[in-house]
Amino acid sequence: GTLECKPEAAPGCWGIHLLGVDPSGAGSGVGRRLVAFAEAHAAAQGAIAMRLDTPETHPWLPAFYQRLGYAV
Repeated sequence: GTLECKPEAAPGCWGIHLLGVDPSGAGSGVGRRLVAFAEAHAAAQGAIAMRLDTPETHPWLPAFYQRLGYAV
C-alpha cells in the first residue's frame, strides 16, 4: 500500500522543507540534484516515504515536483 506521509507520521516518513535555489541557478539542475541528495540521504537512514509542501499557486514548483515523482 501507499504510506500517507503526514508531518506527524510515524518513523520512516521524511520531508524536504524550505528548499530553494537562487534564481541565477534556475535551469542548471541544482534543484534536482538537491532533491536527489535529500532522498538518498533519507533512504540511507531508513526512510520509506518523502513529503514536501509547496504553494499550490507557485508558477512552476508543483509541476517541478510532480516531474520528480511527487504527488499532490
